[in-house]
Amino acid sequence: MGRISTESVTVRELLEMQRKSSLPSYKFRYNWDGKLSGLLVKDISEAMGKGEYSLGQIVYMGGECIDGLSRLITLSLIALALGEEAPELARRWTPAEQRRVRENREVIGKALEFTDRERFRTFFLEKCTLLMIRIEKLSDGFSFFDSGEERGVELEPTDLLKAYHLCSMRGEDESEKLRVITRWEEIGKRNLLSLFDLWYPIRSWSKGEGATVFSRATAPEFEGVESWSGYPFAQYLAAAPFSLDGIILNGRKFFDECFHYYDMKNRLDEIIDENISGIGKRIDFSLPAEVYCLTLFRALSLMMLDRFGEEATAKALRVIFRYSFALRLEDSSLTWE
Repeated sequence: MGRISTESVTVRELLEMQRKSSLPSYKFRYNWDGKLSGLLVKDISEAMGKGEYSLGQIVYMGGECIDGLSRLITLSLIALALGEEAPELARRWTPAEQRRVRENREVIGKALEFTDRERFRTFFLEKCTLLMIRIEKLSDGFSFFDSGEERGVELEPTDLLKAYHLCSMRGEDESEKLRVITRWEEIGKRNLLSLFDLWYPIRSWSKGEGATVFSRATAPEFEGVESWSGYPFAQYLAAAPFSLDGIILNGRKFFDECFHYYDMKNRLDEIIDENISGIGKRIDFSLPAEVYCLTLFRALSLMMLDRFGEEATAKALRVIFRYSFALRLEDSSLTWE
């Protein structure tokens, strides 16, 4: 069990701490626009003289920011506009991010024209604070975020898995990190969640355990073995084929395994459409029990495709379908567990 620590830091303390490291070329995209930046400057101006002003929270794990990176960049832009030192902002910006940075710098500069800059500078650096949350282990992070809905935390379990496995790629080339995170973001959260909604129950059922839905509470199932652990078994995993129910190797292989099974899941959907036409019309999606059976059907079919290939899966689909929905006939009050 790791440790979660919290402390209140001023903007000056946060920026001084961040100056010791550069912004990563991966992680999250910078998504603040000029409207948000202008509103932040306005809110800070209106709060001057009212004591400390909270700017929310920022979360670090393993010395890296895993939540609040866009806020950190915007605070750096404000500091630069005030003539202060700020963290190094050099990174691989996408064209859209470059436009947002230019827009925000322009909006921040104009917004500061309507305030007392010296008074604003002192208040911004010394009286504006953030709650810094430090998480040592991913499992503790999941527990924290799972109980932190009321704090306004909106990280999906896929966000935390991304951060965790990127931390395991510290020795990798920066271009390799950028490759995996670019593909991850291209797939998107919704599609990634659809993969883990199948992959998590497969892993649970394969161990003879009951399955609940994939969530922040269950996502630690995808914590694995560190490639740099020195264990001979880790070397074996690096060369082993992908496996839906096997032990996961942290870092790059985890990402590549996700991409492999995401593509396979999409191919499975095509095979199902080709062999059991109109399956969506046969399911009453308002009945949870039927949705549970459909999940079982797709999970078993994905395992079949992974183990035996497309031809064998196409032949077996109708048998798998009958097997999965027999549960519905046996128990009208079927539950997910």
